[in-house]
Amino acid sequence: MQGGRIIAIGRDVKPPAGATVIDLSGKYIVPGIINGHGHVGPAPHERQVRQYALYGVTTTTSLASDPDAMVEYKARTRAGDIRGARVLTAMYRFTTMLAPGAGYDYRTPEAARGKVDEIAARGADLIKVWIDPQGGKVPRLSRDMVAAIFDQARKHNLITGAHIVELADANAARLGADPDRLTASGHSAGAHLASFLAARGRNEPAPSLAPVRALLLVSGIYDLRPIPGSFLQPEIAMSEEEVDLYVAHRARVAGADRRLLSKRAAEAVHEETGGVPRLVNLLVANALFVAAARGDAQIGEDTIRDLAEDHRLSVEAAGAEHDSPAGHGSNAARYRDMMEAGVRQ
Repeated sequence: MQGGRIIAIGRDVKPPAGATVIDLSGKYIVPGIINGHGHVGPAPHERQVRQYALYGVTTTTSLASDPDAMVEYKARTRAGDIRGARVLTAMYRFTTMLAPGAGYDYRTPEAARGKVDEIAARGADLIKVWIDPQGGKVPRLSRDMVAAIFDQARKHNLITGAHIVELADANAARLGADPDRLTASGHSAGAHLASFLAARGRNEPAPSLAPVRALLLVSGIYDLRPIPGSFLQPEIAMSEEEVDLYVAHRARVAGADRRLLSKRAAEAVHEETGGVPRLVNLLVANALFVAAARGDAQIGEDTIRDLAEDHRLSVEAAGAEHDSPAGHGSNAARYRDMMEAGVRQ
């Protein structure tokens, strides 16, 4: 390596005189991961970008509205003051979803061009537009506006990106974007969904979707705390029957040859978690530990209820606030608080 770049690789490469040689026998050398769709939260940024680096991510994008402090962080990283992932920032999101000053303080294509000039001067590395009418709740960012934003970005030699949620908006050429650089990305369950764009059964025809250049599939989530409050939770909640089938399926995959939850215990899991998959996983995992310690052959309803109640009491004793309007809230709301407390611990 020279100047931070690989200049030669192979078995017969001879290091030049005076080069530092590091013996990596028995180890793997992997390229740094570039996160093509990421977010870096508000300052201070050091802890976040170090965490990215610990997971092998050497460069990440930050595709929300970043404060000017992000520019300062980038300068400190280049100077070697901070050891962490490099950040490519959008600085600002062009969208109709936010209030003036936070993503929607322009109304004409010419005003949008001026905003591109402004954030380019502030240190933006790329320009992002959000084409998401939120099911008709907000106006759709017009194609004339998007075309003007992308055209102005190219004048500054900036990378462009678009957040698209409807197939009707995926005509990249019409928006002034590059149709050969469409990607679909997701993490955890989102990665599973994105993979369906490439997967099909033996007798199924190829999907008639817009061409996708690449899939960016990331497994797992680093921080579980935001998950219980996600707007997607009610959408992905399972029914009582689905919870029962879901737990049974996971048990079979793990090698179990019998039912681990009694029928009443499965009903209790659904009631306590609201059917949210991640909460189901957490509660059942804890119940398995308890059952194994007791030598129980099957998890009963009492174990599920006791675990949920124990955690609710610990959260209430710690002064956790419940966001349900009715008293301390539903069991699912309480268990979400429990999950957050457990992650914090």
